[in-house]
Amino acid sequence: MHASLTPRSNICLIALWAVVCALAAIFDWRPFLWVFYVAGVLLGGVAGNLQLQALRESRESLIIAKSAMSVRRALQKSPSGKMYLAVFWIGSIVIVVLAFLICHDGVLTAWAAGYCSFALVRELITLPGTYALQRLETAKDASA
Repeated sequence: MHASLTPRSNICLIALWAVVCALAAIFDWRPFLWVFYVAGVLLGGVAGNLQLQALRESRESLIIAKSAMSVRRALQKSPSGKMYLAVFWIGSIVIVVLAFLICHDGVLTAWAAGYCSFALVRELITLPGTYALQRLETAKDASA
């Protein structure tokens, strides 16, 4: 199974996204920064639920995935995975466009707040799915 699907990787990413979200708020608070946190959380909630469903739908393909591209291909095979990938890219673009439209002089901070809150919520929602994949992979290895 690819490292991006393991609970350990997801926990590390959760910590990273949380730190960046906090740093953006602490060191460069702007009047409309909350818009990016809210947009990120909402988009992350949608993406996370779709990704969790895709993990369930594509278990076997994901367990044998060894590269990031094979993970992407496995996700694309399920309806939820296709929708997740669309939400991921559309959401990412929306956050960038909002950053340029709302925070002309703080685009990087606005983008970081929006994207990292998006990624944080997505990872939190999908964490149980990574544990389920790990258990399934362990059981498969034990029976082999």
